[in-house]
Amino acid sequence: MAAHGRAPAPLLFAQLARHPSEPNGTGPGTSDRRRGTFGSTRVPAVPMESLAAGRRGQRVRHHRMPNQKSAGRRRGDRGAAMVEAAIVTPVLFLFVFAIFEFGFAFRDYLAVANITRDAAREASVAGNVNDADYRVLRAVQRAGAALPDGAIDRLVVFRATGPSDSVPSACKTSTSPATLAANQCNVYTASDFNLTRAEFGCDPTPNPLPDPDRHWCPASRIVSVGTGLDYVGVWVRVHHDYITGLFGNAIDFEDTTVLKVEPQEL
Repeated sequence: MAAHGRAPAPLLFAQLARHPSEPNGTGPGTSDRRRGTFGSTRVPAVPMESLAAGRRGQRVRHHRMPNQKSAGRRRGDRGAAMVEAAIVTPVLFLFVFAIFEFGFAFRDYLAVANITRDAAREASVAGNVNDADYRVLRAVQRAGAALPDGAIDRLVVFRATGPSDSVPSACKTSTSPATLAANQCNVYTASDFNLTRAEFGCDPTPNPLPDPDRHWCPASRIVSVGTGLDYVGVWVRVHHDYITGLFGNAIDFEDTTVLKVEPQEL
């Protein structure tokens, strides 16, 4: 306190801020870099209002001039981020579309394998019953329920010579009755899935059309162990249309399964 010979705090700090040789801190010889009582450390003058506010426990706010370099740096960072986004965004969308497209394509690929296995098992069990191929078509419909309508482009039920046999190439493309009969294969398209059971039975008479299973009639399939069982093969081609068109317009999936006809009682 002032009664004990001590200067008030605001006055004390103000005196420390002055140069020792300059009582008022001004005058001739005053330099920008002042030497205070703390050696060579520069002690800036503190406004009396700030000291008084500090003693009262109030927060003192110091206003700073805007830094033009910092503002320019922030604008530069925003510009760099926009350039990076312009480069990365197309690549990111390409990956997203690729996952989307190939996910649906892989679904159809798996469906083809399931279709041929289920259809071949049905043909093997049906043996030489008159509606064997009709049962095959129904098995194909059940196994390919996840496929879009009309996705099954072609279905061939053919006589194979062994478990590793493949479908005759003519059966993949030809619609000639003579060619199909020579290769012992029955060909079905998407429209044939609407046929009824009565339209099967190997009848070649147009009524209004010949039966589609006449080229390798199920009744002629060998189901006796003594004479050697037939091998029945099922080949399926599924047409898959890409959605975005970024990876092409469409792709076809094919698969073949061959099984021996199960023996049946005569």
